[in-house]
Parts: sequence; C-alpha cells; structure tokens
Amino acid sequence: MAKLTMSQVANKIGVSVYTIKRWYKWLESEDVEKLAELVKKGMPVLPKYELVGATKWRYWDENDIEDIIKFKEWVPKTRNGVMSMKKEEK
Repeated sequence: MAKLTMSQVANKIGVSVYTIKRWYKWLESEDVEKLAELVKKGMPVLPKYELVGATKWRYWDENDIEDIIKFKEWVPKTRNGVMSMKKEEK
C-alpha cells in the first residue's frame, strides 16, 4: 500500500493543500461533543495521517482516498457553514 503526501492527496481529490489543512485544523480544534453529533447526522470521519520526520510531513495510505472523498462530498457548500471559523459569543 502506497503512502501519499498531502499534495498528492489534494491532486487526486481535486482540492488545494490549504483545503485539506483547513479540514484537519477544524477537526482538531472543534468540540468533541459537536463532532460526535455531526457523525451521528452523517458526517464521514477523516482518516488519521502519519507524521514522518523532523519536519512532520503528513502521509496517508492510498486506501484513505475514498474516505477523504466522502468527507469532501459531505462538506456543506454554504457561507458560514459547519466549518465557519466564527465561534459563538459568550
């Protein structure tokens, strides 16, 4: 099974490297309970990546492409959607 870099994954699924970084940043910073609720409502889970080397290059298994495509298709295409960086005011 081949390992793919972020740029290879981005190229295969037709998005930018920045988009993939943004998806993972959102997942890693979002509230666990909110994510669990979204998964119950049908959100596909992004596969874990492998960090390699001192520069922490991210690698995915070739088999992960399908799961990433499912997530790409799920992402709402609306302004201020589920991934909006706006947080609720206290």
